[in-house]
Order: sequence, then structure tokens, then C-alpha cells
Amino acid sequence: MRHWLNRKHWSVGMPKVVCLAIAALLPNFALAEWTQEERSGAADQLAAAIDLLDVEQLPDLESAQAEFLQAVESLDTFLSQTSSDANRDAWFAYLQPETVIDAIESGASPADQGRMAQALQHRMSRNLDGLNLTALRRLRTAAEHMQAAVRFRRHDQTITQLSTQLDRLATRVREMEAVPSPDDAAALSVVMTMLELSDQEEALTAITKALPRRPNARVMVGENMINRVASRNIQRCQSVNDCILGTRIKGSASLNGSVQADLLPSQETIQLRLTLAANFSSQNVGYNGPVSVDTVGCGSVTASRLLLINESGIHLQPVAASANVHTDILRINHPLKLVRKIASKRAAEQKPQAERIAVRKLESQVASEFDRQTAEFGGRRMDQPLNDLQVILQRLDLPTPDRQLYAGDDFVYLDLHQAAEGQVAALTLPPSYVANDYLSVQLHESVIDNVASRVLAGRTMTKKQLDDLLESLQPEDASKQLPPFIDPPEDSEADAADASEEKLVEPYEIDFARFRPVIFESRDNQLRFGIRGTRFSQSGRELARPIEITAVYEPVKFEDKVYLLRKGGVDVDFPGRGTLSVSQVAIKGNIQTAFAEAFPKAILNRPVEIPMQEVESLLIYPRDITSTDGWLSVGMR
Repeated sequence: MRHWLNRKHWSVGMPKVVCLAIAALLPNFALAEWTQEERSGAADQLAAAIDLLDVEQLPDLESAQAEFLQAVESLDTFLSQTSSDANRDAWFAYLQPETVIDAIESGASPADQGRMAQALQHRMSRNLDGLNLTALRRLRTAAEHMQAAVRFRRHDQTITQLSTQLDRLATRVREMEAVPSPDDAAALSVVMTMLELSDQEEALTAITKALPRRPNARVMVGENMINRVASRNIQRCQSVNDCILGTRIKGSASLNGSVQADLLPSQETIQLRLTLAANFSSQNVGYNGPVSVDTVGCGSVTASRLLLINESGIHLQPVAASANVHTDILRINHPLKLVRKIASKRAAEQKPQAERIAVRKLESQVASEFDRQTAEFGGRRMDQPLNDLQVILQRLDLPTPDRQLYAGDDFVYLDLHQAAEGQVAALTLPPSYVANDYLSVQLHESVIDNVASRVLAGRTMTKKQLDDLLESLQPEDASKQLPPFIDPPEDSEADAADASEEKLVEPYEIDFARFRPVIFESRDNQLRFGIRGTRFSQSGRELARPIEITAVYEPVKFEDKVYLLRKGGVDVDFPGRGTLSVSQVAIKGNIQTAFAEAFPKAILNRPVEIPMQEVESLLIYPRDITSTDGWLSVGMR
């Protein structure tokens, strides 16, 4: 099993605490709102869904147990046929499915069976090699079905609870603002997830159709960056040795121009036109018998090729070329005047035809060369990053995001919709963005919530487990990390002391909350990151109450760049009523120390390197960072 459990190193430019959620798992803006009409329609559908609830469709515990046992048997068969006995034993030692099997066969309480199944599912929802294999994913799904069967085993009570939740949510949706709060949006996902897990497909489908299906992440590649990658300056000089209409031509020719890229508005398949525009000049001598002719030529030439780009790769269309050439005769060389006169008359008669032949040859030569130069783009596959991401998502039991690829005049857009069947993505559209950025990324709060809620909700993790996850996010060669363009200023002497003295953090354990375990709030030009827990223990002391550990970041200008600077220190809050005991007050300071490193002083304060072929890599820097109405937008150039 060792080779399947090796971690794959990857990194993201977010605070470490937000990386945990992903890894344990992975100016003025015009903003489209969730309109009153849309909210009213969704509320009506939520209320109407109550009549669609079907007690006969609720999961059955006995069937779920049989499914789990069958999944374990199938996994055993798969591993026995495809790997060694030692590897099979290693997998079963890690997964420990016998804990669930023993609970089933011994007639343990449904609650105990559910807890055992949940623990197994958590072990199988990590970024570890092999957990994306079909047999393992089938076992994880069976464990999830067992938990649902246990949770909804009291059928009449379940229908009553679902009806109450739908009725309350309908009222809440009617009262929501045009830009729902993070808690409001997450509440929608909570109820819809309950419908999904309880197999209320008809009610879930009806509600889903009433909600706007908008992307919750957008990546934009600017035409400016495309031109930096694809554009070339052309300066070519070459000797001429040709024969036109029986005349041997010798001399030199030069071509000076550039290749530019132009985006064409398109859907699904991006259309990118590469165009060569160049000026042509030549100095030649034509030899025909005893006569030679000195000539100069000039003209222009264009060549273009359409690149069709989609997830399957880059496909090249044929090259089209056109040219015009004008030739001037400078002198005809021969010792006899009569011969020069006859040669001059004949040269004038043949000039139009000779120029047409020269144009065809120039077009053919340029088209052939342009075909060869642009062929480097052809055949490149574009799906490898997606395939790599899909493997990670499968390990974490997360769906592959739906995607829409399209282009306008200034940007290539990739819209992503990251949400499981029972989750809500963005209820508002991303803000409009400036057209001079090379690369822009827009991220909605729901991306983090949808990922964290499926994988971290209700999970207990130790410091070591969190450290291991942080380590898995580091690049393979940390020495290659680009230096920051600014080191954040220290707030006080205490900050400087903290930076120079590494504090020893004692082992701890935290239970993540079931509702919004990771806080990601992008509002009012601030970014609030954090985690929600229900229990924190360290060194024999325990804090068994709701807890929020957060940090707030604000965009700060530095020269012509911008980055996110942490505002103050790490906040530890205890939502709800009741005062803390003396021991609980003491543990609050330990929590701040334990999570201080998870919230760096500054983020997005490093350039991004774009590899370039044949030329020096391109460094781009954050130039615009906005945090508004649930969307974080970062523009780089």
C-alpha cells in the first residue's frame, strides 16, 4: 500500500487554514443579484416540496448494511487479484472495515454502527494515493449510505423534521437579501443535503430547478497574456537562388514583421487566430544568357491560422497566406545598347507574370514556414490539469466541477460550478472585471463551504493530522518558491519576537463543526478566514463549546502591486451564551498560539511564474484584489 499512500505535493496561495479545508478534503463592479422574483420562486418551491416527500424512499438500514458488506467483499476480491497479499493486508489495516462489520454482526446499536461507518468514511476521505480507485470509492459510498440509513431510520419522525426544515427555509429565503449572507446560503445547502441523503430525489430536483445555476469560480486568461505567449517578432534574411521564366535569380531577401494573437468570441471551443503580418524586401540580379538585370522588390505578406482549443487539446486549422510584390528594374547590364534595349522591352512585358509567380512562391514559402512554426501548438493536451484535479477530488469524495469554456474579445473564460447534488453554488454572478489583466481568478464563498462541508464537517483531527495535511500542500522543492515582493511590516515588538522565536505548540485535538466548518467570507473589501469547532482539547484540558478561530485580511497597496495583509492577530471567539471558566480562559491563549502559523501575516504577496517556451518565464503580480458580496477577485499582470 505504501506507493498508493504517498502524498502528492501541491500548493495554493491561500492561508494554511483554508488549504486544510481543500487538502483534507483540496474600482466599481456591476454585480448580478439574486432577484426578489427568483427568491420568491425558490421559496414557493421549497414550500411545495413538502408535498413531494415520500416515506417509502427513505433509506433502509438493513439494505445499507448489505450494501456495505458487499462493498467490503468486492474490495477484498479486487485487492487480492491486483496486488500482493502484503498490500491487501496493509489496506485493510488502514481502513479497518472490520469495526463496522463487527458492529453489524453483533447487533450493536444503530448509533454505534453509524459512528463506525463515519470514522471509516473519514479515513477514506483524504488526499492519499489509491483512494480514488473504484473499489475503494464504492466502499466509501456504502459507508455514507449506512450513516444516512442510521440518521433517518425513524421514518415518520424524519418526514416531520424534513417538512419543518423546508417550511422554515422557505420563510428564511423570502426574507433573504439580494446578496445572501454566508449563513443563509449555507442553510440552503444543509437542507438540500438532507434531502439528498434521505433519497428524496423528487423534492430535491424540484428545488434545484428553482435555484439559479451560476458558477462559483471563474478563471480568466487575458488576450494580453496570450499575446505574450504566442506573439513573435519576425526578422528573417536569406539568400535567393531561384528561376522565374527562364531567368536565374540570385540575391537576398528579408522579411520583417510580427505574429499576433486575436481572440474570437466563441462558446465551448476557443477560437484563437494567429496572424503574421510582415514587410518583404529584396535585392536581386537576374541572369538570362549574356544579360543581367539588377532589381529591387518590396511588398507585404500575411499568414494566418486558426487554433481551436478545448479540453481535449489544441487543434490546428490550415494556414492561409496572401502577399503582394512590386519589383523595380534598376539596371540592365550588357555591353551593347541594342541588346539592353531589347532586354528592357522583354523584361517589361514579363514583369506582371514574373511578379505573379513571385507572389505565389512567396505565399507558399511563408505558409510553409508559418505552418512549421505554429505546429508546436498542435496536439497539446489541455485536460491533464483537470485529470490531476479529478484524481484528488475522487480521493476526497468530491464531485468534479461542471465547466463552461468560452471567450469574449478580451478574455478566455473558464466558469466552474463546484457543488454536489445537494449543494448550492453562487446565487449571484461574479463581478465584472477590467480587461487589461493577464490572469484573473474569482472565487465565491460557496466553493470553500461546499468542499469543507462534505469532508471536514463533524470530523475530529489532531495536530499531527493537520500538520501532515499542511506538509502535503508544500511544493516538492520549497527552495523554488519565488521570494515575496514585500515582507509585511511588524505591528509591534511582540510580533518581531514571535517571528524570531519558534514557539513549541503542544499536541491538540479539534472537532470541526457540522455547519460551515471552514469560514470564508469575502465582504466589504475584507476577507475573513477561519474554522468553526465544537470542541478543543489540549494537555488534558478541554473546551467543549462552539468556537471560532479567525483572521481578517484587507487589500494593501505596495507600489503598483497589491496584497492581503492580516488585520490584527488571530481571533478566538465563543459564539452563544455563557461565560468561560478560568481554565477555559487559559486554553483560549493556547488556541491562539496553536493556530498562529495557520494565518500568515500576508498572503498573495508573491509573484506567479508563467512558464514560457523559448523565452524567459513571465512573472505576473497581483494588481487588483477586491472582496465584495461573497466574491474574492484577484487580477494579475
